[in-house]
Amino acid sequence: MKKDKTKKRKLLPIILISVVALIVAGLWVMAVGIYSDNFGKRFESYKPLMLKTEDFDGLERVKYTFPSDKGQMLTGYMYHVGEGQKGIIVLAHGLGGGGHNSYMDVIDCFAEHGYYVFAYDATGNDESEGEELGGLPQGVVDLDHAITFVENNESFSELPIGLFGHSWGGYSVCNVLRFHPEIRAVISCSGFNSSADMFEAEGKKQAGAAIYPFMPFVKLHELIKYGKYASGSAMKSFAETEMPVLILHSADDDTVPCEYGYDMYYEKYGNDGRFEFIRLEDRGHNYVYDDMSYINEFNAKFDKWRDALDYDYKTDKERFAADKAAYINKNLDRYRWSHMLDGNIFDDFLKFYEKHMGTRQFSEKTAKVYEYLMDNFGKVMLSCQQESTWMGSPEYEMDYLEKTTGRLPAMRGLDFMNNDFLGVVKRAEEWDKKGGIVTICWHTGVKSSGYEESKNDDPDFSKLLTEGTDEYNELMKSWNLAAKSLQKLRDANVPVLWRPFHEFDGKWFWWGKGGSEEFKKLWRLMYDKFTNEYGLDNLIWVLGYSDKMKDGWYPGDQYVDIIGSDIYDGSTNLKAWKKLDDISYKPRAFHECGNVPSVETFEKDGDIWSWFMIWHTDWLMQNDPENLKNVYNSEKVITLDELPEF
Repeated sequence: MKKDKTKKRKLLPIILISVVALIVAGLWVMAVGIYSDNFGKRFESYKPLMLKTEDFDGLERVKYTFPSDKGQMLTGYMYHVGEGQKGIIVLAHGLGGGGHNSYMDVIDCFAEHGYYVFAYDATGNDESEGEELGGLPQGVVDLDHAITFVENNESFSELPIGLFGHSWGGYSVCNVLRFHPEIRAVISCSGFNSSADMFEAEGKKQAGAAIYPFMPFVKLHELIKYGKYASGSAMKSFAETEMPVLILHSADDDTVPCEYGYDMYYEKYGNDGRFEFIRLEDRGHNYVYDDMSYINEFNAKFDKWRDALDYDYKTDKERFAADKAAYINKNLDRYRWSHMLDGNIFDDFLKFYEKHMGTRQFSEKTAKVYEYLMDNFGKVMLSCQQESTWMGSPEYEMDYLEKTTGRLPAMRGLDFMNNDFLGVVKRAEEWDKKGGIVTICWHTGVKSSGYEESKNDDPDFSKLLTEGTDEYNELMKSWNLAAKSLQKLRDANVPVLWRPFHEFDGKWFWWGKGGSEEFKKLWRLMYDKFTNEYGLDNLIWVLGYSDKMKDGWYPGDQYVDIIGSDIYDGSTNLKAWKKLDDISYKPRAFHECGNVPSVETFEKDGDIWSWFMIWHTDWLMQNDPENLKNVYNSEKVITLDELPEF
């Protein structure tokens, strides 16, 4: 009897261990089964809603294939608009709607603003191979291989790379950083910290707290399957790398709740200067950076059509699928469907890339000035005053302002007019030593000199812009004089807001008389000569429209740093502000005016320019002294004494 009790006591632990083992094995099998149900399949785009390159003016693409981890071939495209690209954005798409096709509006936006965009279909999606997606870490695997492919392509190897991802792609772009610390900048929209976090979030919606016992097995399964790609997280990548990151998320996102990404990032890095956070309130998940107007309009009409069907669409699914596709093909406004991006959000995205990808090779001090202008655009305006040199002293305007307002402007406007190269260089250096910022324009003829020549010259642009002609050679001689003077300022470490060919679209100066296409060639030619041949890394290029604001004159983001307009009617130039908003995300300057409006008027109109510049002599003197004093002493206006040390 005693032996039987002893035997039972020995069997009990074995039984308990066996039961636990069976439970563990069961949980593991169930976890793997649930995982496979979610990711063990392919994902295809819904054809009636697929976007096409022809939906976007000027968008072109070249097809590439490249291998991923198991030799499966992935299909990607290098998208571009025009030439002279300044960098590459590698785009990682989301999960569930097929490959990168639904992001072509994003692709077009970045391409239109001077970037190549490399977008590919991940394993098991659309044009890429793979019988199934496999799991969330596959996104990191594929992105790793995509970046390596782009970097090894000689056509693109010299260009800086940024990343953009949404949802699954937002998770991928953050997690891949520890494998690619050379990446310049990252934007993650509606992303999650780790694959396990996302599985848990989705599991909680379906099973509540019952998902928790499965989570250790999900993590182990991923670790076995994906190794190093499953062991990381966005937080781990952030801690191990130094590149700038922009995080966007909406508080009402129920697909990827903020607690699984944005909230933990913000808690750790909310005060870290290399992070930027955009928290929205009511944008959901799929359309977080879109203007929903057309979607809501289309869905309302679709619902009305669907509810009027003479059959039960819930049971007759095959018929409904065919009728739905036919309805979409007939009624979808393809232009509105393909152009739904929220311009304000994408302005922030473009500014972020511009700031951090180093696509403009500024000198260190010039970069600080430009960053200052970028950071303060829309918040405060810098005061600027154009000088004259024929009123007894080049300090005529500055002395008047100091006497009237008690302050000096933050910026001084100068002009190479009448070949005053030595004088401008001298005064620019002096202003820089005072801590101010310099902007230079150039009233000149084709062969230099001044205002009269700038108005009266009427060159043959077909000869002027053809290398080797007498006209071209004369133009280069003239430009050489300006470039040599700007080199002196470069060597003296003086940044210059360079504003050549202003009011070009007004056609009263020679540089606008050839029309928009010839002007763009002229601008790009000077940019190339001054940047690449003369090495002028102290120039911030300011494109100054007239108040006419005609279409078709913009040379391209890669050739312009700041855009602006002028007007002399005493207004805030609001009409031009709105038009410039459609042209580029760049900071905007009110580069010439007569009577400056009150700060209250600027605030009411909502056009807080980077700076305003009052023209010289009588244009300044006709301003109401009391308003000048109020403007120069406003918290919204920066004066010389308030500039930081660059």
